[in-house]
Amino acid sequence: MPRGSHHADASHRNAKRLLKALLDYQSKKIERVQGLQVRWKDDTSYLIVEASSTQSLIDLTSRDFHEDLLSKYQINNAIDNMRDFLGILQEDPQNPPSYKKGPKKQIYTIKLPLREKREILICFDKLWNDKRLDKNLDPINLAQTSLPSHSQPPSDSHQDSSEDTGDTDSSDATEASASHEQQSSSSSSLQNLFRNRVGESERSKIHKLNSNHLQTLKPDTPGRPMALDSPFYVTLPNEERSLEEIIEPGVLIRIRASRRMGKTSLIYRILAYAHTKGYRTVYLNLKQQTDARILTDLDQFLQWFCSFVSESLELTPQPDCWSDGGKHSCTKYLQECVLKQLNTPLVLVLDEVDCIFEYPQIFKDFSSLLRGWYEMAKNPGMEIWEQLRLVIAHSTDNYIKLDSTQSPFGNVGQPIKLPLWSRQQIQDLAQGYNLEWLASEEIDRLMAMVGGHPYLIQMALYHLWKDKEMTLEQLLNLAPTSQGIYRNHLRQLWNGVQESLLLEALKQVLKSEGNVKLDQEQGFKLEGMGLVQFQGNQVRLSCELYQHYFLEWLMAKI
Repeated sequence: MPRGSHHADASHRNAKRLLKALLDYQSKKIERVQGLQVRWKDDTSYLIVEASSTQSLIDLTSRDFHEDLLSKYQINNAIDNMRDFLGILQEDPQNPPSYKKGPKKQIYTIKLPLREKREILICFDKLWNDKRLDKNLDPINLAQTSLPSHSQPPSDSHQDSSEDTGDTDSSDATEASASHEQQSSSSSSLQNLFRNRVGESERSKIHKLNSNHLQTLKPDTPGRPMALDSPFYVTLPNEERSLEEIIEPGVLIRIRASRRMGKTSLIYRILAYAHTKGYRTVYLNLKQQTDARILTDLDQFLQWFCSFVSESLELTPQPDCWSDGGKHSCTKYLQECVLKQLNTPLVLVLDEVDCIFEYPQIFKDFSSLLRGWYEMAKNPGMEIWEQLRLVIAHSTDNYIKLDSTQSPFGNVGQPIKLPLWSRQQIQDLAQGYNLEWLASEEIDRLMAMVGGHPYLIQMALYHLWKDKEMTLEQLLNLAPTSQGIYRNHLRQLWNGVQESLLLEALKQVLKSEGNVKLDQEQGFKLEGMGLVQFQGNQVRLSCELYQHYFLEWLMAKI
């Protein structure tokens, strides 16, 4: 049977991704998006979608940070496939044609078999493969697609950039085909299920027929934040207490760590916990949602910031609150036009704050503003500021851009430290990957190479799970080379060292057989990159991976 490239994995993921986001939006698991309404039609299972433009649907996927944001092309691809390939989406005839100028309001009706999300997505998968068989194409392997989540993150975000993890893993096509034949012979066609409401007997059939997929969990791709229900998430020590910090009136929580230590994964859990308390939330990723144009002028940046907060909360922007500009106007706006308009605490999450380190004046004034709001909550008569709960996350890698040897927010607020993983945590995680063959001695060898760094450990276990023929010895032998799984990570570190003029300091560390004392600023910045660890006033390399890699490069330069 021909493989065929149309209606394959990518198109399936786009359509299913959009459908999941629409269902979560209708059930209010995703915060409101301007220009978008999603509702059930009367007492039917027809989902009505009214979008002021395609941008509204793009914004929807940006607010649902369980998965990646969809581009305009991917949104259109998803709509086209639900309409033309699956036949479950119908466009309102009043939708303007693409050549017409002006607003592109779009109204869609998506005909679903029932209202339960999990069953809908199972039906969706089967319908997709039925349609592929109709076109003489192999069914896609549903075991490789992401499973429906039991709980979705309630606010917007975007993942950290994913490391190059190699080609997507493949599985046996014969097994996938046999699985599909079993499903086809055991149940009525899903086209009928989408025309009629699914009864309990049919629903139980669907669960039974897809049990092989539901039991096959694909590990999260390393380098991306962990979904709320991911079985591969490693809980932090005292994590519950960290989440409960958000209850404290006027709290400021600081999350600082080097890249890919799990900052955004923890933010997911803080936001989810805040929603269980009925709090309003705003998530702002400064790296993804700002540009150089607004970071060159403080007034412009602060006005944009206030507008972003208002729109995220679906509050009408109040330009009259903005008087003489500057920090005073920003504080007044947040107090009068935001906090006083809400009847519940507001959790304001600022992620990737380090992206503004390279704009010294903006960073200096904005960080002092945040510290000021935190202090104001303690003052008599300023109780309104107790409603604001700040969460600030930044990567210490970008300390190389600071002319300082101190953390940019000092000792303000409650710090949350993201520790290295323990031997026991790594061993437990290896079992989750079904890598029981990793004996204690091999776990020790892995930790000697990469320490307990969460991302580096996840990368190793993921690749051992993915490539059943690879041994730990093979992985470790290639690890510090340009053919190893850490090649992109190591290259980024090398570029950072060169650009920050820290190469000479790193040479001192490499030449020493033990600990070495560095200039305070140099040690501070190398630690921020995760390359060294402090032992008292001295430093040493974090792990053998960096020792082998950087020695090789330095020898090549001699």
